[in-house]
Amino acid sequence: SLMATATDTSASPNGVTTNLSFTTVADSTAPTVAYTAPASGASGVATNANISVKFVDNVGIRSNKIRVRVAGVTAVSNGLGKNGVAITYASTNKGYTLTVNPPSPWGFGSNIAVVASATDTSASANSVATNFSFATGADSTAPTVAYTVPASGASGVATNANVSVKFVDNINIRSNKIVVRVAGITALSNGTAKNSFGITYVA
Repeated sequence: SLMATATDTSASPNGVTTNLSFTTVADSTAPTVAYTAPASGASGVATNANISVKFVDNVGIRSNKIRVRVAGVTAVSNGLGKNGVAITYASTNKGYTLTVNPPSPWGFGSNIAVVASATDTSASANSVATNFSFATGADSTAPTVAYTVPASGASGVATNANVSVKFVDNINIRSNKIVVRVAGITALSNGTAKNSFGITYVA
């Protein structure tokens, strides 16, 4: 509302007062998604990658109304991290950047779907939702040999000595794909002992 008063310049001043009111237009502009990281459709993404979403609005973003689901699991609800997810906020001019740090790495060669939504601070509570997905890279790290017993090049080894080999990998070892040949004879093929050799596994 507004009140205005005016007085003329006559010897006997005459005055007038008026009151008026008006209503502003409600905000109807929904927030927008400025960017996502990883970008929608990205491939070869690291399995330990964080997920970031930046929301912007002409009024502002309600941080306690942001929701995020990752691979079907609630990661953020009402602005709070869920299911072991750590989150960080970076406030910008009338916007928020939310970063989700997953509790464990994504699987190799996996498609990760993300659904994120936010609401602005206006009385209209305008909201936006976005869907995007990305693919993690395939595993390209081969297993390594941690040690052998006897060691390579060892001499004076007992004639009844066992032979041990330890394989390690960033994911795991397929026991049914291990092959061992001793003195030109197959001792282990596809995880099965051959030619009267005895085999012991230690995971």
